Amino acid sequence: MQRRPFFCEDRLAAVAVLLASLIYGWNARIIGGLGSDDVVGPGGLPILIAMAGVGLGGWLFLSPANDIEFEPIGGRVWLYWVGFGVYALLIPVAGFGISTLIFLSAIFISLRAPAIRAVTIAGATTLVLWFVFARLLDVRISLIPWS
Repeated sequence: MQRRPFFCEDRLAAVAVLLASLIYGWNARIIGGLGSDDVVGPGGLPILIAMAGVGLGGWLFLSPANDIEFEPIGGRVWLYWVGFGVYALLIPVAGFGISTLIFLSAIFISLRAPAIRAVTIAGATTLVLWFVFARLLDVRISLIPWS
């Protein structure tokens, strides 16, 4: 078995997650802190997500993966990063519902799920996410662009 090179895809992805989490957390501090007493402030959730991203990115970077096969730099993983970027650009134009449905369907199909099942699961996941954010957490997101 080959030893994992230092600049393998896992470590590059870990660096990308670390940088994105640090930038996200730095920008989340503008919203506000974690709060005081027993109330979580408006910046609490974004800061906690950033902390989790830093922890997981660091774990991925430092984890010894000698017992698994490594993938050389390139491949399908970078397609997912491009998909995330397109998804982020598509949300303001197409709305949360349509862009999330397209993004999740594309990811599931790229993971070799049957198309009907991928679209069905992506649709159900999109509706659940919209319900949780829009109705339970009272976050203003549009399910479709004209809503």
